[in-house]
Amino acid sequence: MERGAYKCVYCGYVSRSNECHHIDGNHANNDDANHAVVDTLCHSYQHLGQQATQNPLNADSIGNRTALAVVPELSAQTLNLLQRAIGVALLDEREAQVAKAISKSLTQRTRPVLEAFGTFKPREFAAAMYQMSAQAYEARATVVGDLRLLFHTGILKAEGARFRSEFPALPISTWEDVFKHAKGRPSK
Repeated sequence: MERGAYKCVYCGYVSRSNECHHIDGNHANNDDANHAVVDTLCHSYQHLGQQATQNPLNADSIGNRTALAVVPELSAQTLNLLQRAIGVALLDEREAQVAKAISKSLTQRTRPVLEAFGTFKPREFAAAMYQMSAQAYEARATVVGDLRLLFHTGILKAEGARFRSEFPALPISTWEDVFKHAKGRPSK
């Protein structure tokens, strides 16, 4: 963790609560080259396929507390950063309503997954992927490349609380001020 400066290799999020990921999936292989620092949300993607075997790793953040959604305009890493920001906003009564609206909008993106695959539950999807032929599995990016994990608001709040505890002095503007600034309008 120290060698990686606590920085997630996928999204760049720096946190002392980030985790160690075994790159080859073999948790008995503790070779230094087999370790990577990942944040808890990105780590969930790395173990999605193992959920078919009821692997307890990240069981608190996968399973019934996540959903698959089609979000092609955002990378998984960018969406994870956005979801962490939503988690922080959910903890602020002034921002919670906007955060809930954004979360609800993202949740609507699960509908196409349900229509196309019959489920938006990662565990069921992982079980189906686990049964694919090697050739089909190698071609999976053409079918699942735009799928992203949406985390339950309870997970997001926990991530938001962790962020706030690690960065208590970080000045956080309201989302409305950030939006106005991005649009080139001065805030009040």
